[in-house]
Amino acid sequence: MTAGIRADQALGNRERALVRGVAGSGKSTLLRWLGFRAARTPSETGEPAPVPFVLELARFEGGRPPSLHELIAPVLRPEMPEGWIRRMLTAGRVLLLLDGLDEIPPRERVHVEEWVEEHLEAHPGTRCIVTTRPSIVAEQWWADRDFQQYDLLPMSRHSIDEYVHGWHEAARVDQPGTASGDEIRKELTHCERQLLITLSNRSALRGMSANPLLCGLLCALHLESGEHYLRDHHPGGPRQPGRHTAGQPAPRITSARLGASPGRTARSSAQPCGRRARDPVRRGGRRSLGDHGLVT
Repeated sequence: MTAGIRADQALGNRERALVRGVAGSGKSTLLRWLGFRAARTPSETGEPAPVPFVLELARFEGGRPPSLHELIAPVLRPEMPEGWIRRMLTAGRVLLLLDGLDEIPPRERVHVEEWVEEHLEAHPGTRCIVTTRPSIVAEQWWADRDFQQYDLLPMSRHSIDEYVHGWHEAARVDQPGTASGDEIRKELTHCERQLLITLSNRSALRGMSANPLLCGLLCALHLESGEHYLRDHHPGGPRQPGRHTAGQPAPRITSARLGASPGRTARSSAQPCGRRARDPVRRGGRRSLGDHGLVT
């Protein structure tokens, strides 16, 4: 029996979760999307929205994050009411989003574990979601503390198409409202259609594009291959879309797999991207998160 689950359904109210995904599968983007969504989504019970803290664990020397108070931007601290963070912790409104557990040297991971355990023991209502690459960290430590393990699945063909469309749409929106901008938008639409045809006809490239990071690179390479036209007709060329931002749809929970060499990818042009999904998969008794229509 398979168990593919939408990210918002699987993690939306999960108290503790360890999310595993290979490089480029969208772990960091997922955490930021969860934080953004949590902060702006009122509770069904009418309670105040959670207060998310996104921590990039590799940034902390020695592997131990600082106090939550120190994580607040200095410019905001004077505006915080006295004891605000303590009240949020006591009320169970804090959402800890810890990104990149695997990026901490093995000898220093114990400091993260101690930090997490201290917070969860002192404030059991604190939610905590951690990301890591597979088979890198001592997962049993987290399982013993009721962290449900999830795997990010590769994007389905439908999600790859949505990702490509979203990538190009971001580029189109970024163009000026001028005649030149209109021409660039038309060319971007043409590039999008051509890339979708390429991915449909080339199984190796389609396999690569199931990984969100590689899908984005394919989009950029494909656009780059046509920029000579854009430069000749429109000085400056199109502005390529940047990284995912809080207001854009989040990629879905996925787990990557590679399917073609970089050389073949570069020669084959590709097009923009935006979402991901795949058929449900169950691995090793762990529930897998499917990429089935995350909507903000």
